[in-house]
Amino acid sequence: MNPQPEKNKLSSSALVQETFRHWLSDHDQVRCPFPMEIHQVLRKKTFDKFYEWIDTLDQKGKEEMGDDFFREKLEELLFETGLELVESEDEKLSIYFPFLMRVGDQVQSGDNGAGEISKVISRRIEKEGDIKFFTVILENQKTKRSWESKFELPA
Repeated sequence: MNPQPEKNKLSSSALVQETFRHWLSDHDQVRCPFPMEIHQVLRKKTFDKFYEWIDTLDQKGKEEMGDDFFREKLEELLFETGLELVESEDEKLSIYFPFLMRVGDQVQSGDNGAGEISKVISRRIEKEGDIKFFTVILENQKTKRSWESKFELPA
């Protein structure tokens, strides 16, 4: 039996298409954490891994797991594969922390946003004892002075 029709059906399923659409485009509060140049390869490699994983499940296992479980597995594989495909530390930070500030983002400092604008110029992960911090280095666009802010990361 040729598994291709089943694979094509899964590939075009709402679950797969919606998951890719959600993470590979900017919308609402979500910005795509993956560089545009890897999208095509990322989709293919992620789907192939997902299909192989599903193929290891018996029929009972497939029936017992709901769409949410399959969607979470697909997302897990998407982020795992994305990390394998990118090279720079900054690209990896975008994937690990898709909702945090990125290089180039602008921030208005001061009370009620009435302050000056600063731009994110770099970011990194720092560890102090057992606590990890996401450190963002910003540059004031008026004075050109740099400053930093730290966010404690969940354990």
